[in-house]
Amino acid sequence: MLSPPALLFAVGVTAAIVVRLYYMLDADRPEHWLRVAGDSSYTISIDTTRVVEAYPGIYDVWYRTDHSTIHQYRGASFNREDVESLLRCSTLEFKVEGVDMSMRGGRVVARQRNDARDVKRDDWHPVDARTIESTAAQVTCNEAPRFTASDAGAR
Repeated sequence: MLSPPALLFAVGVTAAIVVRLYYMLDADRPEHWLRVAGDSSYTISIDTTRVVEAYPGIYDVWYRTDHSTIHQYRGASFNREDVESLLRCSTLEFKVEGVDMSMRGGRVVARQRNDARDVKRDDWHPVDARTIESTAAQVTCNEAPRFTASDAGAR
């Protein structure tokens, strides 16, 4: 039998795991994703539950790109990318924090992560004005303030 402190610890850990799983599953609900751009090749959406203003005018955003065709990355097939990035709205520039590739939300087949130091050292990359990503960035910058919980100084 567990002592009261050990039992309390076990209950707390279990509750934390359940809450984390709930939020992971809850964030994947379709109503949390706002379409910001798309064409016949792919659709780009943002997760409205995970928009954070990291600095004034710079948003930490999770993008989801659903491709109409299957792509390959290092021998792995995928048609969905979930990308966490920082978006600077004043200049439409970005930094990539991480990417998960999957077959429409199934098992992740490839994952790339940059740690906070790498992201900080990385240069800002301009969004090419001639692409659909430019439309996605502009719509994101217009919509982000509606969904953000300010976390200035987080990055």
